[in-house]
This record gives sequence, C-alpha cells and structure tokens, in this order.
Amino acid sequence: MSNEGVDELSEKLSDLGIKPFKTRRNFYLYDVYSNSILESDEKFWNVLKDFSSRGKIDQNYSKSSIKEAIQLIEELQKDDLLRPFTLRGFVTNSCLKEERIENSDSSFFHLTLNVNQKCNMRCKYCTYSSIYPGYRNYSDKVMSEDVAEKAVDIVEERSEREEDITLSFYGGEPLLNMCLIRKVVKQVEATVDKKTNFRITTNGLELDKALDFLMEKEFDIQVSLDGPKEIHNKWRKNKKGEGTFERVYGNLKEIEKKDEDFFKENVMINAVIAPPYPISEVKDFFENDPLLKKINVELNFMRETGCELSQVMNQMEKERYQNMREECKQSYIDEILRDKTDTLTRTFFEKKLIRIKNRDLKTISEKIIPNGICFPGNNRLFVDVDGSLHPCERVGDNLQIGDVSEGVKKNKVDKLIQRYKEISFEDCSDCWAVRLCRLCFAHSNDGDNLNKETKRDECKKEKNSLVESLQIYASILEKDEEALDFLNGEN
Repeated sequence: MSNEGVDELSEKLSDLGIKPFKTRRNFYLYDVYSNSILESDEKFWNVLKDFSSRGKIDQNYSKSSIKEAIQLIEELQKDDLLRPFTLRGFVTNSCLKEERIENSDSSFFHLTLNVNQKCNMRCKYCTYSSIYPGYRNYSDKVMSEDVAEKAVDIVEERSEREEDITLSFYGGEPLLNMCLIRKVVKQVEATVDKKTNFRITTNGLELDKALDFLMEKEFDIQVSLDGPKEIHNKWRKNKKGEGTFERVYGNLKEIEKKDEDFFKENVMINAVIAPPYPISEVKDFFENDPLLKKINVELNFMRETGCELSQVMNQMEKERYQNMREECKQSYIDEILRDKTDTLTRTFFEKKLIRIKNRDLKTISEKIIPNGICFPGNNRLFVDVDGSLHPCERVGDNLQIGDVSEGVKKNKVDKLIQRYKEISFEDCSDCWAVRLCRLCFAHSNDGDNLNKETKRDECKKEKNSLVESLQIYASILEKDEEALDFLNGEN
C-alpha cells in the first residue's frame, strides 16, 4: 500500500489534542480543542488510538480505512471539532486573578494557623515523618501569641470585604496548643464583626479534653481515622508505637453522646488509604459502622510522589489494588444510577466528574489558565508557626509569599506563579488533558521548590485518573442522560 494516505492522515493527526477511551458499550474521543466528548465507531477509534499511543499509523490499515478516517476528520473540522490547537502560553497573572475571583462560589477568605509542629502521634505515612525528603521533621516549635494576634489582624482586615470568613487550626496536633486556640477565638470574637467559621484538623487523641469548648464555639471538627482497628493501627500509632484506634473512636462516641446533632453536622472523618490500599475493607467499615455511618467521611490516598512507602507493594498487592479500584468504579456507577448520590465512593471520583460535567464547551484559547493553581493569597492563606505566609497548608512550609507583619508580597506571588508556568508549559502545551487538569503548586512541590520531575510524576497519575473519570462519566450517561445532573454548577 502507498504511504500517501498514511502520511496525509499522520499530518492531520499530529497537531490534534485527542484522547481515545472506551466503556464496556461504546468507543469515545475526548477532543481538547472543543472540550467535547464524541462517540466513535470502532474502526475510526482504533486508527486514532494507535496514533495517540504510538505516534504513527499502522501500515496494516487498508487504503479505504485511511481514506475514511481522513474524510471523517475533515467533516468534523467543519463543525469546529478535532481541530489542531497551539497554545502560545499561559494567561497573565492579572487575568489568572480575575478568573479565580469570577469563578469562585462566593466572596470568601480562609486562614489556617499552624499553631504548633508538635505531635503526640507518629504516623508512618505522615509528611513530617522523614519519608518525604525535603520536608521538615517533627519539632517542638509553637506559634507565639504575637504571631497569632497579627494573624487575626489579617482576618479582621479581610472580613471587611469578604462575605464568608473561616479560621482553621492546624498542626502538628493543634489540640496540644489549646491555650493559644482559646485566645485566638476570643480575639476574633472581640474584633471581627462578621461571624467566623472555626475549624480544626485533629488526630482525635485529645478531643475529650477540649470538647466542651469546641462544641460551645460550634467548631467544624475533622478527625483522622483510617478505617477499622487493624488498618488504622497499622499506620496511626502514638509515640510509644501503640495503636490509637480505641481512643479516637471512644472520643467520637463521646461527642455523639453529648450532642448527636452536633456530631452529625459538625464532625467529619478524613481517612487516608495507604499501601496496599485496602479500599473495600475501609469502605465497608465506614458504611456499616453504627456510629460513623452517621457522619461525612472523605477517603484520600496517601501521596506517593517522593515517598519511600509507595514502593513497598509487591506485584500481587498491586493487582489486588487495581481489582478493588475497578470494583469501586463499578459500584459507584451502579449507585449513581440508583440515585444514591451520597455514596462513600464519591470521594474517589466526584471531583473529576464535576470538572467534566461543568466543563466549558468553548473552543480552546491560545492562552489558558495554568492547570488548577490558585492565585496565592487571594482566598486562602496558611500561617506557619514563625509567622510566614504560604498559599495553603498543602504546599508545606517552603513556598513563602509573605509574613504576618508585612502581609502578602506581590513579587513573591508573581515569582511563584512564574516558576509554575516555567516548569509546566513544555508538557502542558500539547497535552490532551490540559483543560481538565487541576494540578497545582502542591503537586509540584518537592519540599524545596517547584520541581518539573515531581510535577511530571503527578501528571501521569492525573491523566490516568481523568481517563478513568471519562469512562465513568460516559458509562453513566449511556444508561441515564440525567443521572449526573446533580453535579450541575458544582466546582
């Protein structure tokens, strides 16, 4: 067969941003130019699949198949589909700020205080347990009253122009510095006119000692509990190396005993799933435990990038994890089709499904928003124990953008955004996932700076997860076109 048709088709495909994927029923193409999901016949899909994975057309395709593929692409391009796209760059910082303000649900400001770096536990997967090179280890540092007072001044200033104010307490284990927390709450109540939402993230060991105060001030309490006793105790141990499940669970029972309504409305669980990722056991526990099935539970996977623990699974465990992941995916699809939208498995899939469901169907611009980064300091700030300001608690303590005495520094914000653009554009400029990707500073941080290779590791996982989400999205809509309407307008 002549290469003439093959060369012409290869040229047409070379600048397209497409991702072929399939469900059990149909074949699809995700088109980055139009942000559309197109159903495809198997023959055309196979041609595009081969090219997207190998970068060339298989010589075994018949001349008629090649010709049909060329004609179909030309027909689709008349409707502004499957067109070549070229990104010239990312938008300016001022445009990024305007876009983030415009697309925010409301006018809000969320300040997080890292009131100490002390912890009464030694969780094996903790960011600060030395398994993540570049990140700090445990320390005895605590936030001073002077730093805390200046942080509250920031809250007071921002409350004058923001509708929704949230103040969170973080650590270490923040309940080990209850004296400072009480003083901060008192200062906020005395100086901030608007109602302030108080939150705390805790390992739960000291909850019984602070419970009356937290309930009186209507705190939202996020408690770390990783599942049933044997799984939780494998990872979450105290300083003596002892399991902590019974004490944490007992404190949760005490909250419910004191005020069941408060327990249901103000308490949530954060469960970290670590190798070998026992998804089914964790899911079954939270869905059937008589106490915990009453409250919200969010499941999160341990961050693998840069972590030594991510290498501990053998091949059998990896295969078992993949099988469980597939079971969860099918379980989620089935539950959504039964109108069970509060399923626990939503925490694995729903954020990406929201992106897909509410994606902008305009054709792609030459300059775009750089992935999912925020405009640092605009809606969130993290105050470390020394008074340094950072974009949020997820980026660690190295990406400083100011301090409590002088506020957010524009030059540092600009430098941080520019660094992200520099490490991202080469890969993003021709990536099929660029319009759905929500990677940010936290996914690029190696504990020292924003790092291209760290981000590339996260990119691979993000793209795999997006393919999975596209499959779920299409599988659900094949059976019920309105089944995901409950996601409309979410972000």
